[in-house]
Amino acid sequence: MDVQKTDDYAKKISTLIKAVSITLLFGAIYLIAARYNKDPLEPWMSYYHSLITQTTLGYDWYLPKKPIYYAINSVQMILVWVFVFFELII
Repeated sequence: MDVQKTDDYAKKISTLIKAVSITLLFGAIYLIAARYNKDPLEPWMSYYHSLITQTTLGYDWYLPKKPIYYAINSVQMILVWVFVFFELII
């Protein structure tokens, strides 16, 4: 395996690890916000919402209604777009 292929493979793995890390981080943030606001959000739903937000698939049947979730969602989407932009130019 030549160096270029190894570098490409390492970059793909690094991108995957970053994407999964962002999804898990924001899933935890949604869960903390739900507990703080006494919302009946189950742990798996917080991670589901984070994944759906990050992959820009849409919200399916779940959409949180409080402003704190809109703020968290906006930060996550901005972070994801910045991440994608910098991954493309590096």
